[in-house]
Amino acid sequence: MIYQGILKYILGWLKLFLEFHKRYAYFNQVWLKVLSFAGLPEYRKTIGGNVQMTGKLLYNVLKSLLPCLLITLEDPINIPEREQEQAFKKYLTGVRYFVNFALVCQYKLYTSTTIGHHDIYLEGFHRHKHVFSEFRKKNNPQR
Repeated sequence: MIYQGILKYILGWLKLFLEFHKRYAYFNQVWLKVLSFAGLPEYRKTIGGNVQMTGKLLYNVLKSLLPCLLITLEDPINIPEREQEQAFKKYLTGVRYFVNFALVCQYKLYTSTTIGHHDIYLEGFHRHKHVFSEFRKKNNPQR
């Protein structure tokens, strides 16, 4: 289960990124407003508020993460705004490729089309994974 290994790290890096941009509290507000829909549970705790991250919870997090993050990063507010907007786009792209790759990995049946999607998302994730480590190194050197 791909999301059980990498997703935990991405969530930790995401928290650092959102805290740096003063968006973590807003992300948690958005997260808690996710309604039960199409098999998704209604979240009662923030992502960081869960003591045990089970496989089922991580799978549901995976399905809700990108829409919540998109809402959270919708409008840059800090100066310089252009730089923040570019950072948001890069981070969203990295998360999007990872989420899509992890979701395609969950398919029970593969065709040449789904394998093609798998390859595209994996390649895209590898092209953009540096956004996670670059931010972590640049803005939190003690980790």
